[in-house]
Amino acid sequence: MKGPVAISQTYIRLQTPPLNWNVDKALENKRTGKETSLPDFFSEIENIVLAVPYNESRGPARYSAIHVGIKEGSLKIYITYIGVILFGAYNGIAKYDDFKKGIKLIIEDGRATSDKIENLFQQLYTNNRPNMNIFQSRTALPGQILKIFDEHEKIEKNKNVWSTEKADEKILSMIERIQHVKSQLPDDEARQFEKILKDNGIYQRPPPGKILRSSVVLKDNIYTFEKIINLEKEK
Repeated sequence: MKGPVAISQTYIRLQTPPLNWNVDKALENKRTGKETSLPDFFSEIENIVLAVPYNESRGPARYSAIHVGIKEGSLKIYITYIGVILFGAYNGIAKYDDFKKGIKLIIEDGRATSDKIENLFQQLYTNNRPNMNIFQSRTALPGQILKIFDEHEKIEKNKNVWSTEKADEKILSMIERIQHVKSQLPDDEARQFEKILKDNGIYQRPPPGKILRSSVVLKDNIYTFEKIINLEKEK
């Protein structure tokens, strides 16, 4: 059975990480297998995560996963907030606009948290080449759900204007996104999600004669370290 899902993610690429992080040494240890423990700089990243708690008033995140990839001396840091989206809480009482608004609030919380993490990184680890560093806020599963609703609105608005082929392609793309979201949810939540889509008239079956495509995700060949933080335990 599937567990919690990614609520939001902050992506940070440090092309020129602080010298005291000893990134090259950590990379060499990982390559040679000399050391299996987390690099010293992990504790600094963890302190930043704990200094910026996810918005507890609305944010459903309960854990944060820190994933750091090292490639050629640069760092790719993924700080992912993990939790449970209880679709059942919306069942029956929340119509389309209310549900969509709730998803938007979760996304706003994730972006606000990413902004705070970025600000802390900038304050603590500024260097002479800030343009080499990249900060991105990623909306994870809630962002994918919002895209489904936005795509549905666009299809309904243009289906009588588009050609049948173009309309079918847009519907197929949206259904593939729906399948991807459902694949990340626990079974009971996936069923609640299906009901919400059905109640709002959102297509869930491919157009006649169309087949869903499978997607393949390719990952960089990088050396990685990972750690999970229990946000509730750290309160």
